[in-house]
Amino acid sequence: MPTELQFTRRGFLWVSVGALAGACGTRREGAGSSDATTATHDGTVLCGPPTGADIEGPYYLAGSLETGTLGPGMLTLRGAVMDARCQPLPGAMVDVWQADEAGAYADDHYRAKQRAGADGGYQFQTTKPGNYLNGAQYRPAHIHLKASAPGFRPLTTQLYFPEDPYNGIDPWFEAARLVFMESSSVARFDVVLAPV
Repeated sequence: MPTELQFTRRGFLWVSVGALAGACGTRREGAGSSDATTATHDGTVLCGPPTGADIEGPYYLAGSLETGTLGPGMLTLRGAVMDARCQPLPGAMVDVWQADEAGAYADDHYRAKQRAGADGGYQFQTTKPGNYLNGAQYRPAHIHLKASAPGFRPLTTQLYFPEDPYNGIDPWFEAARLVFMESSSVARFDVVLAPV
């Protein structure tokens, strides 16, 4: 099974395995972290531990439209949903919601869901969410994400953006959930679900 490794200056590890062509896990390496992608003695690629959970927050609304468009489309959020062995989970449901550019949540905007494709891939057109005041401090820019697939534990989490000035003071921020900026307008995050 061919494996291609690429390191970026932010310490992200990308792995492409066979036909997955890049859909095999945005893995982060950090101090004391064990979630770098590894291969077992039989050559099976492991994507690392499941994506960490985060709070749902007060703005989730069930029943989002099944679409790939949340906002004006200045940012593409894409990735794949997979298991811990980098196998894609076709048909996984990915549900996202976020604040608008000014940091406001609107009841009927910036919410969407879609089923992952045959390669586990998902893609949403949106815009980078703004910061908003939460009590006495601002929240970093983030996109809420739920992912689910039969035989796996449902995940509720938040994805964060590199270099946001509020990342370091936010009580829910984790570097393992930073999106990887492929360009100024394309963010990638691959989701790893845990089995039931």
